[in-house]
Amino acid sequence: MPFRMECGALLTEVLIDQGRYLDSHRLASALSESAGAARDFRVESLLHLSSLALAVAHPSRHEGTLEALLAIASAAQPPDHRLRAATIATALASSSLGNSHLASALGMLSASLEGCPPKQADRYNLMRAQVFYLLRRIGEAEEILARLDALPAKDGPALYRYHLQTGIYNCKVSRGDYADAVACAQQALSIALRAGSPAKERATAANLAVIFLRLGRMEDAYRLACHARDLNAVDEPSTVAVGCLGVELCCLALAGRARDFELALARGRLFTAGDVNPAIVAVTRLWIADALHLSNRTHEAYEEARVGLATFEAVPVGYLGIAARWAANMHRNHPDPRWTSTLGLAMSHLEAVDMLDRLEITLGALRTLELDSETTTKLRHIAHLATQSLPTHAIWMVGRLGLPYGTLQHLPQNTHPTA
Repeated sequence: MPFRMECGALLTEVLIDQGRYLDSHRLASALSESAGAARDFRVESLLHLSSLALAVAHPSRHEGTLEALLAIASAAQPPDHRLRAATIATALASSSLGNSHLASALGMLSASLEGCPPKQADRYNLMRAQVFYLLRRIGEAEEILARLDALPAKDGPALYRYHLQTGIYNCKVSRGDYADAVACAQQALSIALRAGSPAKERATAANLAVIFLRLGRMEDAYRLACHARDLNAVDEPSTVAVGCLGVELCCLALAGRARDFELALARGRLFTAGDVNPAIVAVTRLWIADALHLSNRTHEAYEEARVGLATFEAVPVGYLGIAARWAANMHRNHPDPRWTSTLGLAMSHLEAVDMLDRLEITLGALRTLELDSETTTKLRHIAHLATQSLPTHAIWMVGRLGLPYGTLQHLPQNTHPTA
């Protein structure tokens, strides 16, 4: 391969690894065109991979694309090519929020560990931890992350350390340890900046904004949400973009900035139209419902939540808390078997969900469902334990958004932390 072509192929690989799929596809296309009739397997393989990677932003293409990526990752390809396909497949499964997609990716990653070059084993394990986390199999994710974090530091891609820190802080958040998660998230943000990866920087800034919102650090939350939003050049709907929107709207609502709130709300509405993953649409509407509720626009909030809950094809495990909270609110005002069904689904995953979701689910069930005394006592105990782990502001927000629990026996009142 000519030197310039070699440099171009290397840069294409870097862009794919950074998650800059559109840039990688443009460069791979240019390399393929410049090669003309002298087709190069490496360039054509990168062109194919980058083309498949573009489907991450197009939910209607997820099923077929994931199948193609899993086939490449499992085929007799060069190890680096298989690893890159596995990385994109994991990214797609993560963005789709589909449990079946995540399960397929996990099976592929576990199979790929057998016979892979030793230097790639850590990266496959890191992706396995990512999928375990998204499936809320937190114990298995933490076991892998702890083992990888204990290994001696080695030369290699900075983004490996980024993903490791990201996994660690996500698990801390899941346990309700938001304060300790801040340092790991800030380290991941610093690595993303040094690695020159706007996509990773955007994702971490968005996650850190949510962490600060839960901690009640509203100025930091708003600043990071806006920073992450500004890094989203194409403004495409995604879990990252929706998280930014939700934090921004909630901060503006609590600050009483009505004009800025309306502008952000108008942008958020764009995430609910077009070829958008139904789960993304539903989560967007529930974030908007939260912000409208915080703005005391209760009727609008309930209508937004009603449509959002109805939009879910299947509620992803990471969003069972907000879904259960709104289902409980809806049922108290407009009793409907759909809302108790959502609460029942959330209850069936109670041991797996994040600590904040656990609090919302238990309080929603206690307020809404007809429970026997043994179940009631158990749920009160789970809710009490959750309040011991969560930051005060996160607990206050649960109450402010419709689930005050001070009247429940043995539970403290969730009052505003600054009151």
